[in-house]
Amino acid sequence: MPGIDPISLGLGAAGIVGDIIGNLFGNSARKKQQDILNQQQSQLNSVEDENQNYYNQNYYGNALDRTENASALTRANQFFKQRTAQDRKTAAVTGATPEAVNADKSQYSNAYSNLVGNIAAGASNSRDRVRANYENQLNNTMNQQNNLNQLDIGLLNQKAQAAGNFAQNAGNVASSAVQSGLISSYNPYKGAISNINLT
Repeated sequence: MPGIDPISLGLGAAGIVGDIIGNLFGNSARKKQQDILNQQQSQLNSVEDENQNYYNQNYYGNALDRTENASALTRANQFFKQRTAQDRKTAAVTGATPEAVNADKSQYSNAYSNLVGNIAAGASNSRDRVRANYENQLNNTMNQQNNLNQLDIGLLNQKAQAAGNFAQNAGNVASSAVQSGLISSYNPYKGAISNINLT
């Protein structure tokens, strides 16, 4: 049996112990990094959901149902009804013809239609802005997702590198132990066939 080189064996063992301690501390740091990545991913998912909800509500929503527009239409409708009633009273006193009363009523109806048209035009412009904001936010979200994916890949590479280093150091120690004779090339089956009696 050749002599055991205790220095090589000791250095190899120290390398394995160092890897084990390094992996323990490294795993703790990688776990913290993974927790941060998971939290950022959760926040990013929340932003995506909020952006989608905003888009659905403001792009597909009926502009006439919006509070400010519905209020304007209600006020205009009440105003035109009051004016029509007042015009009828005035016509009764002054003796205006029904055609004159209907002409005033037609003006009010046209004004109301113009108001609805203006709201619809404003809604079209608003939809364009909502879509542009949505697409900008979507692009920002995708860029943030790509950054998170890159960080996650980096974390996986660190884990793979740590495992590779540990395996390499363990292999070096085992190789040193075999070369120094500490571990023999023991084969429990060697010579077992020659001991079998076939008669």
